[in-house]
Amino acid sequence: MKNLTSLGLWGNDIATIPNEIGMLTGLTSLRLWSNVITAIPTEIQLLTDLRIVWLGENQINNIPSEIGLLTGLTSLGISENRLRGVPSEI
Repeated sequence: MKNLTSLGLWGNDIATIPNEIGMLTGLTSLRLWSNVITAIPTEIQLLTDLRIVWLGENQINNIPSEIGLLTGLTSLGISENRLRGVPSEI
């Protein structure tokens, strides 16, 4: 599935993003809002083609600083979570 460019699984009861997400290196869009996700794996840094990440309406309390390595990111939706702060790398 390395050719996959867009992954949208919103409105489910997904609790975790597996570390294997880092294997989907062709992703440009990751839309996982309105789930019950609690953490973003650091492997997200491997998705260097990502432009859009929507993780709003989850239960995330921490954004890994590695997300700052996604220099092509143009849209980051993280509203309605349980964030304790935002890393300075963003």
